[in-house]
Amino acid sequence: MANVFLSYDHEDAARAAPMTSALEQSGHSVWWDRHIHGGAEYNSEIEGAVERADIVVVLWSERSVRSAWVRDEAAEGRDNGKLVPVSLDGTKPPMGFRQYQTIDLSHWKGRKPPAKMPEILHAIDIIVGPSPTGKLAATRAASQPPRQNIFVGWAASSAAVIAIIVIGLLLWRPWTSEPSAVVAIFPADSSRGSQEYARDLLAQLGQLQSAKPHTLQLVGAQARKRASLVFEVAGVNEGRQARANLVLLDGRTGGLLWSKAFERPANDTGDLRQQLGYTGAQVLECAVEAHLGGRAALKPEPLKLYLSGCADLVDADHGDVLDLVPLFRRVIAAAPKFEGARAKLLSAEYQAYSSGVASVASDLKRDIAAARKINPEMAEAYLAEVSLMPYHAWAQKLSLVDRATASAPDSSEPVNFRSESLFAVGRVSDALDDARRAVELNPISPRARQYYIFALAQSGRTKGALEEIVKAERIWPGSSAIAEARFAINLRFGDPQVARQMIESGQVNAGWNVAQNFLKARLSHKSEDIEGALRDARAAYQRDHNVFQHLVQTLSIFDREDQLLDLLLRVPLEDAIYATDVTFRPASRELWRDARSFGYANRVGLLQYWRSSGKWPDFCFASDLPYDCKVEASKYGT
Repeated sequence: MANVFLSYDHEDAARAAPMTSALEQSGHSVWWDRHIHGGAEYNSEIEGAVERADIVVVLWSERSVRSAWVRDEAAEGRDNGKLVPVSLDGTKPPMGFRQYQTIDLSHWKGRKPPAKMPEILHAIDIIVGPSPTGKLAATRAASQPPRQNIFVGWAASSAAVIAIIVIGLLLWRPWTSEPSAVVAIFPADSSRGSQEYARDLLAQLGQLQSAKPHTLQLVGAQARKRASLVFEVAGVNEGRQARANLVLLDGRTGGLLWSKAFERPANDTGDLRQQLGYTGAQVLECAVEAHLGGRAALKPEPLKLYLSGCADLVDADHGDVLDLVPLFRRVIAAAPKFEGARAKLLSAEYQAYSSGVASVASDLKRDIAAARKINPEMAEAYLAEVSLMPYHAWAQKLSLVDRATASAPDSSEPVNFRSESLFAVGRVSDALDDARRAVELNPISPRARQYYIFALAQSGRTKGALEEIVKAERIWPGSSAIAEARFAINLRFGDPQVARQMIESGQVNAGWNVAQNFLKARLSHKSEDIEGALRDARAAYQRDHNVFQHLVQTLSIFDREDQLLDLLLRVPLEDAIYATDVTFRPASRELWRDARSFGYANRVGLLQYWRSSGKWPDFCFASDLPYDCKVEASKYGT
């Protein structure tokens, strides 16, 4: 039996009363403010009741989200790991409480116990354990069909230290409503560093729960006994270095499955926290996929190898990713039908191929065929196939990326892939929608977050990009990657003075002289500075064709459309193709207002894609465009 504190707004008292009765009939003791005795000090009475409670059930509504009392009571439940959030009318909880899966009672009339009462009772049981007198609740729960909406709540320690932090991961399967995995997260010791890193890891993984409420479940401290996977986090700051160690254990045997040490300069703890959270999330995903008794479950040694590869794939540069190929081949040799290892193998190979390792092409083709025998619709096989195609095979590539997205609707990687491809063909609005969706699917992925920031800026929404940077800074305070994104956005799209200040303060590396001169021209608007920036950009392109996009951007920003069009029509085709996405940025708007730009579109294959697909670029729908895209396209034949 649990001592339940019911938090609600007084205007919702008519709904709170039947909720109280239903909880009491299920064996729980319920305190609500009607229990306050005459003459009792109101504040002290409520504070004491909240502190003594095992569970805080908060009834969110349009009124209660504005109540300071309800917010304070809910915060006490959240901070002490005993919150059960309920929405009476579908109102979204206030900021600070949206990481929890809220039980929706918007269809409940309030005259009798809600149909979702078993879900509320199950949430309470997760935190405090099943009630000894809870047979009625169990009977009711058994009579309900399996549910996907699983309660999520926090568990933390007493005021002295954070002793235990737990997170559970639930894989929804249509034949059962029981979790197939429970994962606990604990600080390895009572030190401040370990507690902070464990709490931070929990917060980051909690965002994944918000994105995938049917897969992730947060459970109470008592659930450690049934945890099948356990994360232990140790952290310490020593002098100029910040260190953390993340260990994954088998919850049943205590055996070590995976571990990794993280180290950063003490002033880069934001980067360390970002790396800890993202790597931990990927390893957890791989462990759940491979460890929990599915039909392709791995034995201990291949599992350790697989988890090691998963972690390294997250952190590896494109130049190092090829080193992981033999590792995943060893896992496949031990478990030939295990899809996870084949997917990771393909991912490593197509990343290496895309970074210029042409020698991997033949192996990649064979591995695509092998993966398709296991799963004909494997998303990574489609993406690998896309990487082998010519860059300007727009229609074929987008068709395959669409299939990859359909086969893995909860994965951010295919969605990001498609976003980049859509931007390159001028479908800017659709590209931005996909970039936003990728962040929703994987909110702790730095890559997805950064691409969304750039997609906003590149589509003309600089203010939105800067707002997203602020959000990212809250997730990963002190991250150098986010600082670099702020610099890049302001350098090209935003306030050049901010970019200059970041250089002068040492927040970013100012070693690229071309960028400094470009910034100088944006600040001064003087013709001599602009000509200097253009000369630098042209010289940089002559030295290294990989910076062609910077030359295109520079010509666009400083209104040299005639020079840009001439350049696009005469440079090597490979360079012209790789610059298509830059030509659809706001600074290049005037390029496409010149009908001669369709000669460039025809040269790089865009025109053929637009006509065959019927998916015309966004600029064709501008009300002030001085020509008709379809009429202009007809001049170039079929």
